[in-house]
Amino acid sequence: MAIVLQEKEDGDSIKKMVNDAGFAQRPKQLDFYNIPKRVIQSLKTKLAINPSFRPAELKAVNIVAKYICEWIWAINNFPDAYKMLDDRRQSLQKLTDGMNSILKVVTEKRAHMEGLNAEIRRQ
Repeated sequence: MAIVLQEKEDGDSIKKMVNDAGFAQRPKQLDFYNIPKRVIQSLKTKLAINPSFRPAELKAVNIVAKYICEWIWAINNFPDAYKMLDDRRQSLQKLTDGMNSILKVVTEKRAHMEGLNAEIRRQ
């Protein structure tokens, strides 16, 4: 959690951070969209070398630790999930734009056909 909140990772600094009266609010105030890449990379490195840092394993130790672990994993996965979602939004936008272009052509052709039909009926 110290990594994500960009605090020092030594024992004294972590104790100070956890004992701070505003500690519980800090995760809620975190701007997920603007976490520096170096923080995410550091987090990914720490999680990769610590395979026992999993919610299921920490649940046996402490329920609060389990929830903090889940939060940290969510922060870890957020940039990848957001990028995937953003890529899908862009693909959807391209498809929507293409569909709108086709609908415009179809509408124009329909109007032209109605004009031709009206002309044929007059003859």
